Order: sequence, then structure tokens, then C-alpha cells
Amino acid sequence: MVYFHYIRLRLAALMIVATAMVATVHATEPDSLRTVERQWMFGIGHTNLLDTYLSMLEYKGPSLSVTHRTERPAHWGKGRVGVISHYTAQAALAQSPTEDARMYDMSVRAMGGLVRQWNPSPRWRLAAGAMAGGAMGLTYNTRNGNNPAQARFEASVDAELLAEYSFPLFKKTARLRGELQAPLLGVAFTPRFGQSYYELVSLQMRDRNVIFTQPGNAPCVRFAATLEIPLLGARLNIGFLSDVRQSKFHGIKHHCWQNQFVVGYTRHLFIRR
Repeated sequence: MVYFHYIRLRLAALMIVATAMVATVHATEPDSLRTVERQWMFGIGHTNLLDTYLSMLEYKGPSLSVTHRTERPAHWGKGRVGVISHYTAQAALAQSPTEDARMYDMSVRAMGGLVRQWNPSPRWRLAAGAMAGGAMGLTYNTRNGNNPAQARFEASVDAELLAEYSFPLFKKTARLRGELQAPLLGVAFTPRFGQSYYELVSLQMRDRNVIFTQPGNAPCVRFAATLEIPLLGARLNIGFLSDVRQSKFHGIKHHCWQNQFVVGYTRHLFIRR
């Protein structure tokens, strides 16, 4: 009986191994293989903040950010079309030049879209496309009493450019990536200069507070350059992030310039269709 039990265990183990081998073979077939890239990036750096609705002075201080990025091939396009999404949250604590007031700034942004990909050589990958999404944010000034905060709501369509270069490193493949996003068209909410939120919310006094945006009144750009190094089944990311957000609506100037050192990791997941 013990011998037959041992035989059954051996047969079960062989069936498991065979099943795993078949699954591996099917998982590597081009028609069923789908790669999803998921990346987390954490940034720390410096912020230059101006909001003339709250103050005419530029405030400066440290900032933090976290970004989650995903990329996968589209279900159509034969691998030449990619789906990209970005989710970003940032917070900054800036101080006035006279060091007697502070501004707290925070925002969240979600974008998603499609890019067309080219491979001019085995080491190079280029992509260009468009992304759409929205953002909301809040800036709070500790010195103001009547109007201490400024809220921001916006939606836009952005241009997306991407360049990647892969090269061997310690018998593995490392990668340099540069990614740029710039808004093209959109809409944004803004009060007029001197218009309080009490007038907007309680008294319902509206004065074209939703306007169209374009590079002329909201020239913004986001650029990220990273080095990806293989490490323990994932990729360690080290790089630089420059996020320039600025606008001029109804006589109110706002800008939030951030330059950050970023570090994070990237994982590639293989899923069946």
C-alpha cells in the first residue's frame, strides 16, 4: 500500500510538471502573450509656487510626489499601438521670501491614452500619441483671512512623446527612457481676480468661471528621464522629473514649478488573453 501511494504521488507530481510546461509553452506564444508594465515612482525635490489670487509673492519649498504608470499593447494594431495611463499625486510646502507665511499646495492628476510605436533599431523604441484626463488641486495660504484658498479643476488633451534606449549591463538589459507630456486643449475652472468663493458658492454669482485652455494661456509641460536597472526580477528606476504647471486666467497668474529626484521600480506582468 505504501508503494502504490508513492507511485500515485510520483504520477501527481509528473502531471503538475507537465501542466506547468504546457502552460509555459502557451504563455510564450505571440498570439496569447500580453505584457503589462507597471511602474511606481516616488519623487522629492524643490517647488516654486505663485498664485496671485492669494499673494503676489513667489513661495519656495520642498515637494513630494508619487506616480503610478502602466503601459500595455492594445488589443488591436498588431503590437504597434500602446495604451498608457498616468496617476500622479503631489504635495508641496512653500515659504514666502519674508518667511512669515506659508503655502500648502496639493493636487492629483489622472491621464490615459494611446500611442503609436516605432522600432527604428532593436535598441530603440519611439512612440507618439495623445492622452486625455483631468486634475484637481488646492493651494492654501496661512496668511490670508478672507480668501485663504484657491481650488483648481481642469481637464485636457495632452500630446505624449516617448523615447527608450536599451543597452547591455552586467549581462542583462538596462534602459534609458525620456517621456514628455504637454497639454494641447482643455477646460479649467477659475474665479476672477477679487471674486470670492462666497460669491461663487453661496450667492451663485458666476462670471464665465469655466474657460477653454490652450498653450497660450496655460503653457505646461512634464518631462521625466529615468534609468532602469534590472534588480531581483524587477527594475530599479532612478531619474529626474520636471513638472511645469502655469496659467493666466482672468488676470490671475498661477504657476507651480517642480524639479525632483525620483526613484522607484518597474515590473512586467505576463497575462493570458
